[in-house]
Amino acid sequence: MSDKQSETKPESQLPPEFWRLRNKKRPQFSTTDRLGCVVVVIAVLALLSYVRSCSDEVTPEQKAAREEAMINEGGFRVEARTAADRLIRPYFKSPSRAKVKILEVDDHPDGSYTIRGYVDAQNDFGATIRKGFRMEIKYYGNGQWLVTKAPMFFRL
Repeated sequence: MSDKQSETKPESQLPPEFWRLRNKKRPQFSTTDRLGCVVVVIAVLALLSYVRSCSDEVTPEQKAAREEAMINEGGFRVEARTAADRLIRPYFKSPSRAKVKILEVDDHPDGSYTIRGYVDAQNDFGATIRKGFRMEIKYYGNGQWLVTKAPMFFRL
């Protein structure tokens, strides 16, 4: 007997449920039924997006209170990193090629942040030099960050 013959069962050995399920007709959906389902799904998605857009509306008072709470809790660490990166670049000859690495962010009770890190930037001759820096920045609202203590640069 070959392997192929031993793997397949003769039709008489298959259980009767197999034949009953195999011969059972699947329900046929008309084009109108399918179109109706698509319309219902689109309506549900539109309703969900409308409900979500209504819940996202924040009054200016709520936004100001949220910002104040984040300042008081020191919650702007990520934003402080981004702002420090943006504020340190103009100090170099080639700001677009400067690679800024923020190592440490310390927050202070007055809402200011001390940023420490280093920058790999090009000097006047085109050589890449690594300089460490320390600076202090403060958030003043509406996305405005200002340098309160100018960056101090030092060689690493």
